[in-house]
This record gives sequence, structure tokens and C-alpha cells, in this order.
Amino acid sequence: MSEWFSESMSITFSHGLSIDEVAAAFGDLGTGLYYTYPEAVEESYEAFEAAGIGCTAIVGELGKWVVTVEPDGYKGNLWYVLQRLSQSDRAISVLCGHGTYNLSYVVHSQMIADLRLWNYSHKSPIENSELDPYFDGLEFTENDLVIKASTLTVCERLTHERLDSNWLNRRHRWLIWEDPD
Repeated sequence: MSEWFSESMSITFSHGLSIDEVAAAFGDLGTGLYYTYPEAVEESYEAFEAAGIGCTAIVGELGKWVVTVEPDGYKGNLWYVLQRLSQSDRAISVLCGHGTYNLSYVVHSQMIADLRLWNYSHKSPIENSELDPYFDGLEFTENDLVIKASTLTVCERLTHERLDSNWLNRRHRWLIWEDPD
């Protein structure tokens, strides 16, 4: 399930918005290009070199959700973006990599949960969340692959959709939000 996870990436699920509305929330400059995830990873390196920050993603439909996947990015995890993405319904954002594992769940621009997932235990009274049932039976140990797989399982349970390599190997709209020139 998590074999395609790059070292650092952000995945954002948006419900109640179109692809164009999601692209606008990210500040897309409108390239008109469509890439698979592997192609987008290659393009993201060039954009990163030029802009100095992660500034690209692919975006496409997954059932009733719009999914944005940022290689080496984090914009979908920023509060102002999550607010826009959840205005009409809800958004889930996952940030994984470089020792950071975070899951944010926002409904109608209200933060429901903002969870740090490194060694997360849904049974801990300190981290009590209404999302606890979605974490049942999952591990968030110090193993990156286990954390990433468990995080994707939480997203699948919340969205009732599975983000998999088939989705990532189809062409989706490529977003870029920093002018690399």
C-alpha cells in the first residue's frame, strides 16, 4: 500500500469541491499539463530546484473526493489551505516524511483533529479524538512504512476510497504554484 510513498509527501483529500476549486485553493498557475505520479515526482525536482520549495502536485478525482498528492510538499497541510478546502464540506491532509507524521481533519473550516502520528496511540487520553475509531487495530511505531500504511488506512476508512498505485499511475492535472522563473 505505501510502496509508492516518497520520502516526504503530502496527500490531501477534499470533499465537496471540484478539481478547479481545489487547484485554486493551492494557487495553481495553470500549466495545462497532466502527469502520472512518477512523472510528477521528476517534474517536482526541477521545480524545487528553481523555486527552492516544494511547489507542485497532481490532483484528480477519487470517487466523490478530489485528491492532491504533493511530492516533497506540504501546502495541503497548511491551515489557510485546509480552511478553503473544507468550506463546503471536509478535508483530510496527511504529511509524512523526514520524521514528521501528521493527520489533519477539518470540517466546514473547523479543525476536528490535528494529530501527530509518530508513536500515536488512539487509546492515549492525551490524544483523545473523535477519530479514534478509525485508528482501531493500526500501528504507528517508529517504522516509516508501518506509519505510512496505517495513515493511508485511516484515510481510506474516513473517505471510503482507496488511494493506490493504479490511481497514481494514471495521468492527473499537474499543479504548480510558484513561478520558477
